[in-house]
Amino acid sequence: MRALKSILVAAGQLRRRFGSSRPEEVLMLSALNDVNLPKFTSNDIPLFKGITGDLLPGVKLPGSDYGALIGELEGAARKRNLQPKDSFIHKCTQLWETIMVRHGLMVVGMNISGKTQIENVLADALAAVADGDLYLPVQMHKMNPKSIKQGELYGDFDEN
Repeated sequence: MRALKSILVAAGQLRRRFGSSRPEEVLMLSALNDVNLPKFTSNDIPLFKGITGDLLPGVKLPGSDYGALIGELEGAARKRNLQPKDSFIHKCTQLWETIMVRHGLMVVGMNISGKTQIENVLADALAAVADGDLYLPVQMHKMNPKSIKQGELYGDFDEN
């Protein structure tokens, strides 16, 4: 049910953003992609696209418009002495899209794969384009999950 709620929340945000200028099929496919694609491995993406293609045949998505965010992502990457390759910028935008539909997440991956750099570049770029509406400055608070009990981290059920 949580996955369905995330898709509905994303679709609702898209409906508020685009109104009736885009068909519902396009909004639903966009929401499905925005919520699910960042979680998949590269092997799973063609399978998912095949399923959504069968579910919504003939629906073509317009390109995403991130406005000034892409330019700021590239600039923030360069300020950190990183190469703003398309794959890196794409991962930054995927993280941002995931943050927009989920209130908590974990970024996982192999050592030295760029997880922290993606977070930092995205935070810098969002601070640079902050408009108080769609883009907001970021405050990051990191913690070691091993430093507290599991119930304190995720919450627990008190049977009393």
